Amino acid sequence: MSAPVTRELPAREKFKLLAETSLEDREPFFGLNECPITPETEKLMEEVSGVASEEHLKDEWAAGEYQCARCQRPLYPSTSKFKGPCVWPSFRQPCSGDSLHEIEVTEYNGYECAVREIYCGGCKLFLGHMFEDGAVKGDSHPDAHWRHCVLTLSLEFVSKPTPS
Repeated sequence: MSAPVTRELPAREKFKLLAETSLEDREPFFGLNECPITPETEKLMEEVSGVASEEHLKDEWAAGEYQCARCQRPLYPSTSKFKGPCVWPSFRQPCSGDSLHEIEVTEYNGYECAVREIYCGGCKLFLGHMFEDGAVKGDSHPDAHWRHCVLTLSLEFVSKPTPS
């Protein structure tokens, strides 16, 4: 696995990274990871995830579980997913208290609510962000509080049959 990227990539390297990363081969994406993440690396991971996966999983509503794409740790039950305002899948709660590693962010893109970076609780893969605005950003669930926006390349969906 390559060393974390903590600087702006030259255009040629960035183009190569974008061309090499796909849903079938996420290793170049995983190689960018660092915890805590730098703003440059975060921006690059978001761009790579967007190009490689577009809106993969955003419209997946089957019963199952969302796992870390790198270590397969259970992250979110499908029942926690909702239609959020971002291009990434949105969730309200993780599978368990140790599913995620969180780092509080003092400022993020002008958001006025509390924001946290979220990482896999196992391998520390950067997943995305949690915003304390779930109830006002599209989540009508009575327990709405935090909105988790997760990069698609960080997730794998495992379908599970619903009990009859």
